[in-house]
Amino acid sequence: MMLLLGVKFYSGRYSLWGIKITADYMKSSYTKELFVSVSGSLSNLVFATMLFSAGKNEYGYAMIAYGAFNLLPADFLDGGEILRLILQMLKADDYLSSQICHYTSGFVTVILWILSVYIAIKYNSATILISVFYMIFISFSQEDT
Repeated sequence: MMLLLGVKFYSGRYSLWGIKITADYMKSSYTKELFVSVSGSLSNLVFATMLFSAGKNEYGYAMIAYGAFNLLPADFLDGGEILRLILQMLKADDYLSSQICHYTSGFVTVILWILSVYIAIKYNSATILISVFYMIFISFSQEDT
């Protein structure tokens, strides 16, 4: 998407908690940055469609779930970046944007924690519980950018 929009890519760093991309957004608009942030989840949807077409429904559903999860408005997911960009497009103050994103991320994490405990108990499945532990770990170990 960066190539299509003409956004200059500097580097990509892989780690346990995902990929951190460094790009030159100074010469582009918030709209281009927003499209780049949304493109990951859109690619999950496209890939899910291909999997459904191939009869691999269970993998298709997993791609949809992964893409939707990534859109949650948490600081370390694409959804958090999307929220930040929307606030900046609305001309929100940087401090206010930061606080809204921070508290929204905390709220989402708490709701997911409650939901994951419920699912773990009711359905004897710890998958989402592990995902929420992962989110909490990421939020406390994330570098300031």
